[in-house]
Amino acid sequence: MNTYSLGHLYHLSRLHRVNFLTAGVRGLHDRAEILRHLDRLLKEDTAIDMMTEQQLHEQFYLRRLQYDGLSEEKMKCLLKNWVQHLTDPCLETSLFLHVPIFETALKSAAEDLKPIQKS
Repeated sequence: MNTYSLGHLYHLSRLHRVNFLTAGVRGLHDRAEILRHLDRLLKEDTAIDMMTEQQLHEQFYLRRLQYDGLSEEKMKCLLKNWVQHLTDPCLETSLFLHVPIFETALKSAAEDLKPIQKS
């Protein structure tokens, strides 16, 4: 994370709602570790299957993931995939913090690639 510009770190901090002026890069690392711990707890349990739609929204919000228009089953599936893949201890913190940006970009690209339906 030391190679990113101050502007980049500032915007990453805003995405994750970390006050960059007071917490700095350490605040981003702390947020990533808290989320990783939460993910490990969810991975070990069947908690995701028992979550209500509101609880799923909260989990997506904590991770800054988009959930608009997703069914409860789709949210559960996506959260399980998130937990399965992002609990890898080899995953670098900077990549972990950028995943919501990549997820939004992929969703946007998928929307753009949908075939135009003829009336």
